[in-house]
Amino acid sequence: MQHRDEIVIQKIIKEIDFATNRLKGISNDDFIVDDDAQHAVGMAVINVGELIKHISDNLRKDNPGIPWKEAAGLRDVAAHSYDTIRMDDLFSTVTDDFPVLREMLEKLL
Repeated sequence: MQHRDEIVIQKIIKEIDFATNRLKGISNDDFIVDDDAQHAVGMAVINVGELIKHISDNLRKDNPGIPWKEAAGLRDVAAHSYDTIRMDDLFSTVTDDFPVLREMLEKLL
């Protein structure tokens, strides 16, 4: 693994941790009405997707089980079509999918 990839993965993990920690103790119903939490988590999702775009092609090709494209795609939706994102989906992505993504990335390190 390239040193640059290692640094980027560490940054992705930091963003994942921020988002998941921001939602600790918050129900989906609370999240739906909490604009501050929505903006914070939305920005973390954007950051994760943007950072993933900086992972080398070789690392992505060598690890096809990691949802690189999906995370980068979510970033694009969050950044360019934020008003169309269902907050329920954003909440479940962070609470259900981000911990799995984090575990996959930890294994790479």
